[in-house]
Amino acid sequence: MNQRPTMALAASIFATLGDEKHYQVAMNNVWRLQVQQDSSPINGGIGDAKTKQVYSYSNLTALNAAFN
Repeated sequence: MNQRPTMALAASIFATLGDEKHYQVAMNNVWRLQVQQDSSPINGGIGDAKTKQVYSYSNLTALNAAFN
């Protein structure tokens, strides 16, 4: 199962509920999946650096949760 959008969706739910502790835990897991390789064409995105595979839903859900 692709956990990327699941964590971001959970973060959005926690934010809506006002559960800051669990929101932070979920968002830390989201950002852990962020590609941080300057040489990668997907640098900064939520995806797989090896395969260069990203999913728009994963990235949009992460952005939505970050600005929730």
